[in-house]
Amino acid sequence: MRQPAHPQSSFRTPLNRILGTESAVRILRVLSQTRQPLGAADLARMTTLNASGVRNSIEALVGTGILAPVGGGSRSLFRLRSDHPLALPLRRLFAAEAARLSTLRKAIGTAAQELSPPPCSVWMQGPVADSTDKPDDPVTVGVLASDSDLESTIENLRERLAELEKQQDASIDLRGFSTADLATLSAHERNEIVRAIPLWGPHPSAFMHDPSRDTGHAAKQTHELLDARGLALANRIAHKLREDPSLIERARKRVAARMQAASPAERKELKEWDRVLRSRSSRRLRQLLADPGQRGTRLRQTLPFLDVLTREERDDLLETPTIS
Repeated sequence: MRQPAHPQSSFRTPLNRILGTESAVRILRVLSQTRQPLGAADLARMTTLNASGVRNSIEALVGTGILAPVGGGSRSLFRLRSDHPLALPLRRLFAAEAARLSTLRKAIGTAAQELSPPPCSVWMQGPVADSTDKPDDPVTVGVLASDSDLESTIENLRERLAELEKQQDASIDLRGFSTADLATLSAHERNEIVRAIPLWGPHPSAFMHDPSRDTGHAAKQTHELLDARGLALANRIAHKLREDPSLIERARKRVAARMQAASPAERKELKEWDRVLRSRSSRRLRQLLADPGQRGTRLRQTLPFLDVLTREERDDLLETPTIS
C-alpha cells in the first residue's frame, strides 16, 4: 500500500498503524476475543492469512505497542496488551461488530414469530451466511410459507424489517418458498439451503422432502443422503478438532449466539450441544461427531462447527456425499 505523502503523529493517531491493513485487523479481531496468547501459525489458520503475511503484521503490531510477545524464540506467542490504553476500546469495537449480526438475526426471527400466521421457517442463506459476502451484497433471507400465505407473508415481513434495515445499514433480500419450491431446487440451491442459518422455526432442510410424495425407497434414499452429508461434514470437523481443541470454545460461543434467535425446537438442540461441549473431552467429542447412531445423526443437524470449514471444503463435501 502506498504511504501518504504527509504522515501523521504516531502518538496522536495510533490507529492509522494499528488498523492500517486488513491483516492487522483480522489478527486483532482474533486476539480481542481471547485472553490466551496465540502463535503465528494459529493466527494464520484462524485468520485464513498466509504465514509470512501474519508474521509481518505481528511484527508491525508489536511495534505499535498494541501486541505483546509471550515467551521467546521461534515459538513466541502474542496477546493483546491489556494495559494498552486502546486495548479495551478495541475489544468493545470487535464485540460490537460481532453483535451486529446477532442483533440482525434475533430481530428477523422475532419479526417472523409475530406474523399472523407465522411462516413455517425463516433462515439466512447465501454469501452473508457463508461469510463470503462483498460490501454491496444483501442479507439473503429465505421464508417458507404455504402457497396461499406466501405473498402476504413476504410483504408483511418486508414492512416489519424496513426499520431494521435502516438501523443496521443493511439490505435484506427476502426470498419466498413453498414446499413445492423446495422440492424442485437445483443441487447448488439445495446445498446453499443445507448450509443455511435458521432464524425462526426448524431448519429449512427439514422441509426439503415431503414423504407423502415420495415412494418409501425414495424417501429412505433422501434421508440417507442428508445423513451422509452431515456425517461427511462431521468427520472433517473431527479431524480439525484433533489438530486444534480450542475450536470447542469457539463452538460454544457460536451456540450461545445462535441461542438468542433460535426457535424453541432448535434451542432444545443447542442446549444439548452446550452440555456436550462443556462436559466432553476433545476425544469423546470427536467420537460423538462421527457416531452413526441416532443421537449423533440428530445432533449433526445443528452442527455448531460449520464455520471452521472453508466454503470450498463445505461445497466439496456436500456435492460428493457417499451412501453405502
